[in-house]
Amino acid sequence: MPVGSTIDLLIDMSNPGDWMMHCHIAEHLEAGMMLKFSVLDEDGKEEMP
Repeated sequence: MPVGSTIDLLIDMSNPGDWMMHCHIAEHLEAGMMLKFSVLDEDGKEEMP
């Protein structure tokens, strides 16, 4: 992707829980290009393990 460009992601958010996304370039991952997001269940609650 060119510098400064953006993309739209289509993600299926039907599986409750905590999920991680990260860059697959090792140097970028080490620089913090990672995030965690939580998908809530139908009642708006976090899934308990």
